[in-house]
Amino acid sequence: MEVSGVLELLPKGYGFLRAPGQGYAQQRSDAYVPQRLADKYKLRAGSLVSGRAQRVRDSEGPRLVEISEIDRRAPEDSRSA
Repeated sequence: MEVSGVLELLPKGYGFLRAPGQGYAQQRSDAYVPQRLADKYKLRAGSLVSGRAQRVRDSEGPRLVEISEIDRRAPEDSRSA
């Protein structure tokens, strides 16, 4: 499934994509962004992130597994900025 949202990055290095349509409020359906992806792409809080997510378990929201855009640019371009 395709997801997008504004990244809320937590102090431990992982984060969640918050949906503008929900007033950026925390929702159970917000995609989890693992620390591995945050580190790989040098993600910053407030970035608009789009990508592919997968459901892990029924009780959890989706987990981001691939990033297609960061602030409307290719991920490779974003890392060098």
